[in-house]
Amino acid sequence: MKIFFCIAYSQWTYLGLGDRIVGEIRILGDTIYVGTDSGIYKRSIDAVDTVWSQVGLQGKAIRTLLLFDHNEIWGVRNLWQTADSTIVYKTMDAGENWSVVYTSPVSGSGNPTDNMFDVMDRLLFTRDTVYLVDVGAGAIYMTTNGGTSWNRIYDTQWRYRFIKVNPYRPNQLWFGGEGWIFNPILFESTDYGSTWDQVIVDDVFQGDNACHTLAFYPDDMNTWYVPGEGKIVKSTNAGLTWSVIHENSFYNFDMAVSPVRSQTLYVNGGPYLFKSENRGISWDTLEHSGYGTSLSILSDVEVVHRNGTDIVVIAGSFGVHRYDNSITGVILAPKGLPSSFKLSQNFPNPFNPLTVIRFQLPVQSNVSLKIYNLLGREVRTLVDRIEGPGERFVQWDGRDNTVRTVNSGAYFCHVEALATTRTIMMIMLK
Repeated sequence: MKIFFCIAYSQWTYLGLGDRIVGEIRILGDTIYVGTDSGIYKRSIDAVDTVWSQVGLQGKAIRTLLLFDHNEIWGVRNLWQTADSTIVYKTMDAGENWSVVYTSPVSGSGNPTDNMFDVMDRLLFTRDTVYLVDVGAGAIYMTTNGGTSWNRIYDTQWRYRFIKVNPYRPNQLWFGGEGWIFNPILFESTDYGSTWDQVIVDDVFQGDNACHTLAFYPDDMNTWYVPGEGKIVKSTNAGLTWSVIHENSFYNFDMAVSPVRSQTLYVNGGPYLFKSENRGISWDTLEHSGYGTSLSILSDVEVVHRNGTDIVVIAGSFGVHRYDNSITGVILAPKGLPSSFKLSQNFPNPFNPLTVIRFQLPVQSNVSLKIYNLLGREVRTLVDRIEGPGERFVQWDGRDNTVRTVNSGAYFCHVEALATTRTIMMIMLK
């Protein structure tokens, strides 16, 4: 990694949608996507105007977005439509056509706050595995086939605020929110959601509260940050103990860590953006360019980094705003592209039933990734397409091409790319 310095500056820019209640923000490349109370919109992150293009689902309130690429987009509908069931929509053609891939087994209660926090996240290394929290149904659901079918993997009656998959440790997930007595709740899974352990946060929050999200930096995944109502708390030992690092009188809705400097934290707290440059020891309170307008509980914050500057995008019922913050001091530049084609050993190994296969490409190539048994017979084709340069992750769920679970034993993962083949052995144990 390269190390360099930056000159400090910051500024606000209003990006538009002040007439919409904006839910979740997603940034893909140079494009910002948002879910609103009237569909999904997008725009260039660099555009100087306030014009947005409608992606789809006009008239539908979209709480949560998932982006696989600019063509495959998922959206969750429920908030603001009080009597409707939670519905998940999916497009494979950039919004031209939409299909319903999930409908809640229960209808809305008539109270928007009962179902307003239906949320999703996905495993970044596969296009098929998505986790969905359906608050009205009181459960977490999981699909491993792109929404064709869903498995109910956890039952609870709490009000969720988030579910998050660790993109660096795909077996690790968290969900959190508040209990029915308004106590904060946080749970962790280290086996892809099969079992969950409660992380105790009640003592540090003390009283009525909720865990709104969980943030961390990949160079120190034992340090967790959780924003709540009036407080932001931190653990340096993976949730065993907690301390308060900031107190205010606002709902701290969402939090992000600078992609290149773990000391820099951003929290969207009510009418303010709170910023720390020293891991939460001290904080700056910043009025965004929509300060003074009414706020929504759906405030969100996302951050990307370009040329020494964090681009922070926040949203709520005050529209969408951009804050440019030049990172001072020493930062780490992103790693370059791989120098060669490489296939790494799957993890975990042995496994049951999920494992992750990782490979890297120096340039774009057609890729074939197949699983074979010891007799040399094909068991499953996982990849057969053109892939761009960089690191790629693929999940195998232990099923064959007919969607039946394979027997215990040894299997070969065979990858062809750039006129070269690589093979590893994997062990399935039941």
